[in-house]
Parts: sequence; structure tokens; C-alpha cells
Amino acid sequence: MTCREVNDFLADYASGDLLPEVRSRFEAHLLECPRCVAYVRSYGEAVRLARAGSERGLPELVPDDVPEDLVAAILDSTIGRGPSGRTS
Repeated sequence: MTCREVNDFLADYASGDLLPEVRSRFEAHLLECPRCVAYVRSYGEAVRLARAGSERGLPELVPDDVPEDLVAAILDSTIGRGPSGRTS
């Protein structure tokens, strides 16, 4: 699996929706790629903070080092909006 594929499968990995063989490849890549490990951790932290922020209305909980596009994508997915910002 490549770093790009890790990015493509990250949401499904985090939600537990990957097929076992894809999950095995995903996790094998993480054993070899510290950059992807850091990215997966930051994704998990961004999801946690986005949920906490949306529940409390406190978007300032997201640390400055979390990429804005990642936060936007997470917020879009957690509140039922697509990338265009329209509700689905």
C-alpha cells in the first residue's frame, strides 16, 4: 500500500469499515512509514476534537498544527455535508 492509498482508506480505517485484507495492508504500511503513522494519529485527534467542538460549539479546541482541509473534511462528514458545504 502507498501513502496515497493510506489517505484514501483513512476514513474507512478509522470507522472500522475496511475489509480484513485491506486493513492488513493498511496496518503493514503503518509499520513501515512513520509519516503515515503521524498522519493517522493527527486524523484521529482531529476527529476527536471536531466531535468535541461540535458538541460544545468550541472550534478553538483544534490545535493550530491540524491542517484546515482535514478539519473541514471531518466536519463536513460529521454534520452530513459534502465538500461543497451543502447538506446531503
